[in-house]
Amino acid sequence: MAQGEVRLSIVYYDHKQQVGRTPEGLQRISEANIKHGRQTKDKLAAQRHAAKVGRRVLGQLKRLEKQLEDAGLMPDG
Repeated sequence: MAQGEVRLSIVYYDHKQQVGRTPEGLQRISEANIKHGRQTKDKLAAQRHAAKVGRRVLGQLKRLEKQLEDAGLMPDG
């Protein structure tokens, strides 16, 4: 089979998998695709929250560092 034919069959296969999904079917797929308990919705939500808090703290730290540099209390760099 030529390379172009393989690509065509993959595109066709992917398309068939996405046609006609109902909200109930999407919910079943979502629940079924969690592997080994490592990626539970609660854990993912906790990770997203921790990342959000971390970004906020990092932003505040950068603003504070900039203020200290502007006031001459901390060397640049």
